[in-house]
Amino acid sequence: MSMLAEIVKRIPSADRNLRSVGLVPASEAYGGGSAVAAFALGLVIGGGLALLYAPMSGREMRQRVREEVEGQAEEMRSH
Repeated sequence: MSMLAEIVKRIPSADRNLRSVGLVPASEAYGGGSAVAAFALGLVIGGGLALLYAPMSGREMRQRVREEVEGQAEEMRSH
């Protein structure tokens, strides 16, 4: 075997390096598909909280954004 092949053989795997500092590979940490489930759950919870704590209705927010954009456009036209 070549010297380079011997050196490469001695390099520890990424999993071993992670474990040596107290970590585990992501595939083991979340069990694969449960990472997607955790993300989806976070989306649902975040969306629910956003609806509960929204300072105004969607209609009011759209009106406010429309007025702001129109005001900025008018200001740009006047310069």
